[in-house]
Amino acid sequence: MGNSSQKLAEKCSLLNKNEIPVVASSFKLVSKNSERIKEDELKKFWGTQMDPRLSQYITNFLFGPHGYRNPSVEFQRFAELYVYCVRGTIDERITVLMCSLGQTEQEPSEIAYPLIKEVSSPHIHFPPK
Repeated sequence: MGNSSQKLAEKCSLLNKNEIPVVASSFKLVSKNSERIKEDELKKFWGTQMDPRLSQYITNFLFGPHGYRNPSVEFQRFAELYVYCVRGTIDERITVLMCSLGQTEQEPSEIAYPLIKEVSSPHIHFPPK
């Protein structure tokens, strides 16, 4: 593992040893070896690689709901997305879904069926390379 990956790993206890290189390299690519990722950088980087709606849902989770957006994302938050979606509990996955749809934990927990259908729709996919 490279020195910069080790530095990122020290900032995040969520990742296990095998996950660090994968998540750290993704973060470093998007952030251009910075300690933060800006929303426009992330959209530009992933824009050609995924469905625009999926990209919007991911940025909603990472940067917060509209009107309460964080200007940038640090490695810890980026790692949370990976951990919650890959090996998270049901509650963590629901939290990602709620945040992705622009809802906060303080809001009622009813999620509109059309939004869930859109998020889980089979036509949201990664384009072939």
